[in-house]
Amino acid sequence: MKTIVYIICDTRSGSTLLGDMLSKSPDVFFGGELQNIGGYLYEKGTGASWNYSCSCGDSLRCCQFWRKILSNRNIMNFDKKFDTLIEWKFNKRFAIRYLISLKKNNYIKKLLKNSCKKRILNNIENLYETIFSIGKSKYIIDSSKRPWQALQIYKYTSFKIKFIYLKRDIKAVTISKLKWDKCQSSIYKQATYFFSTYVYNLICCRMIKMINPHNLMEITYENLTKNPKESISLIFDFLGIENYYFSKYMDCKKGHSIGGTPTRFKKRPIIYDERWKNEIEKMPMLKVLGKYFG
Repeated sequence: MKTIVYIICDTRSGSTLLGDMLSKSPDVFFGGELQNIGGYLYEKGTGASWNYSCSCGDSLRCCQFWRKILSNRNIMNFDKKFDTLIEWKFNKRFAIRYLISLKKNNYIKKLLKNSCKKRILNNIENLYETIFSIGKSKYIIDSSKRPWQALQIYKYTSFKIKFIYLKRDIKAVTISKLKWDKCQSSIYKQATYFFSTYVYNLICCRMIKMINPHNLMEITYENLTKNPKESISLIFDFLGIENYYFSKYMDCKKGHSIGGTPTRFKKRPIIYDERWKNEIEKMPMLKVLGKYFG
């Protein structure tokens, strides 16, 4: 049966690495952050740092694979732009409202209901179906990350959905975000990034409880990178995939994924990156926050 494998996690948590590792099976297509395909098509939003290119290096309109996808009339409707992003403004105001809400589950359900867009969900369904028909894969890996996007797809599309919740140490994620945005030295930024990451993780934990446990697997970035072969074997068992092999390298250039880590164009060995532990020693406030909230 055609299956969507949706990776839920925060940014800077290893979703590109995990997607690439899973794509070593010929039964699997790794699409990357498929929620951003509209931005890549019209060159808006995330993706500007690498010129909105597919992981193969070409733009979506020039890439041999994506050109076939985009030629489908259900994808490219010239009356309106093609979009697959379910909007939910995750910002400081939202985080504060969430933290002070007495009925957090009701608050989340209300937000999910308000964010539901039938047109976008139809676009997502058409995109998945077109990839299945052209790619000939049995599984599509969607590393869009956002749990609210995941739950809308889970509830309102016709595909079988499996979820992988990929967790990483909150301090490591925060430092990686600060480094990427070049604002490590600002104490205000350190606190803001830490608490937004903290709240995002709380929301992920609450939202995955709305998923049938049989369709959900949890894994940590630390275990994935320290014991990659064993971790991938467990994931493939969970997904029911037998036809695969293990690679010691991340090499996205051999596929056609969208979005992901800025280093996705480089072939890299799969290793546990613990450089953040040295960085946190230079950030005493972040170290204290991590001790009490991490």
